[in-house]
Amino acid sequence: MKKNNFKTIIVLGMGRSGTSMVAGILNKLGVNMGEKMLGKAPSNPLGHFEDEDFYNLNKKILKSAEGSWRNPPTEKSILIKKDKFKKDIIALINKKGRKIWGWKDPRTSLTIQLYLPYLHNPYFIVCHRHAKAVAESLLKRDGMEIQEGIKLWEIYEKRIYIFFKKFSKLKRLELYYENIIVEPQEAVKKISDFIDLKTSKEKYKKAIDFILPKEKIYKLGKKLRIPNVLHLIITGLKKPWKIPKYILTKINFKGKNRS
Repeated sequence: MKKNNFKTIIVLGMGRSGTSMVAGILNKLGVNMGEKMLGKAPSNPLGHFEDEDFYNLNKKILKSAEGSWRNPPTEKSILIKKDKFKKDIIALINKKGRKIWGWKDPRTSLTIQLYLPYLHNPYFIVCHRHAKAVAESLLKRDGMEIQEGIKLWEIYEKRIYIFFKKFSKLKRLELYYENIIVEPQEAVKKISDFIDLKTSKEKYKKAIDFILPKEKIYKLGKKLRIPNVLHLIITGLKKPWKIPKYILTKINFKGKNRS
């Protein structure tokens, strides 16, 4: 099959902006978003739909540039690593490539320029969400202060803006988390039309049904939270140094609660 028939779908956006939801929609529509993906969690009860290979490579790139998702390196610090990771990126893209495939990892919003030269017919779906909502979600999940979350959101949004300003002819679709939740059918139609995807009515319906109201997402998250907390308690009692300090405070592992 000729590579010019390929379509590569890249989901960009700050974490907690609906990137997992959009990747899940693509998966339900029949787009291969990865064979081995990160599992479910209380903060993502429907799943992350995040390819572990891209997740791990992006972590390596950011670490090499002396940063992380939470402490983004400068654009320049990332770009000077292009030769170091060129072979890894090419090998990964060639390994994953299908007729229609893609990946999602919010870190890609920072590293995308390293991937771009090797992508075949890329389609970008960019996820946005109100800054305060993202910050509140990060506070709940990671204990991140609201102002830090907003500042981080600004960095990711600016990097994405600069990327598309530099490469303005790239195909892209802008989506907003709040609109997806309110109008799921319209969101799925936009995604399907954007990548010109011919799919069955059954897959189309599954993609729409995948977008659950906030109340149902919360209930699913609550169910997953119970075994998660039990795991933290066991780990905290045996190896408390492995648990972040803010979580230790929440589940009260202080000596006063021990007999």
